[in-house]
Amino acid sequence: MNFKSCELSLVCVRKDASEDSLMTSQLLFGEIVMVLTVHESWYYIRSIIDHHEGWVIAAQLKDFELEKANLKANYCLDLVNIITVENENIPVLIGSNLFQYDGMSFKHGVKKFFYNGSIVNPEKTDPNSKLAQKLVLKYLNSPYLFGGKSPIGIDASALVQMVYRLMGIYIPRYHFEQVKNGENVEFYTNAQLGDLVFFDDERGTIIHVGMLIGDGQIIHVHDKVRIDPIDMYGI
Repeated sequence: MNFKSCELSLVCVRKDASEDSLMTSQLLFGEIVMVLTVHESWYYIRSIIDHHEGWVIAAQLKDFELEKANLKANYCLDLVNIITVENENIPVLIGSNLFQYDGMSFKHGVKKFFYNGSIVNPEKTDPNSKLAQKLVLKYLNSPYLFGGKSPIGIDASALVQMVYRLMGIYIPRYHFEQVKNGENVEFYTNAQLGDLVFFDDERGTIIHVGMLIGDGQIIHVHDKVRIDPIDMYGI
């Protein structure tokens, strides 16, 4: 199989093989994808972490030997920081995967990168509601961007996906997929801090998601990442 890696800050994943096409998601530094189809200067890819599929400009990805890699995750915890490789700087954003980070450097493919910042290792992290609250608040006031996955621009589904990912809990990319995971809470009064709340329209179609952060409040994306009051009737 043909695998590639993202070694840029952000790479757009599009619906069709065109720069004018809708952006459906993004790849952060360190994300690995499988190439399913090649069309001219585009790859049709599937992310190995959330299985989202779409078109990416081929030149923005690098060859990656998955079978030789140690995919132990260490996620960047700073909103924005810098990694250095071969005397060049690359900006990285929260949620970027710095494989095998040893406190000073990490290897990705054949290259050695240097990083001096905060990371979170999901294998050494105890997922809990207080941690979820702390992580999601890092994204507060990030602007809304459909398909976005970073504090530069993010959508509602990516907000909860990225927070859970930082804790080592991997959920699908979009709300209509996410709602099929986990356990249902029958009554709003039984919901806890860190739980996800899904919203549907008059046809019963899931159209939005947010995360409870306690004290009758929800954090979600509407124009920006924001906090609003919530009760059993909604936001």
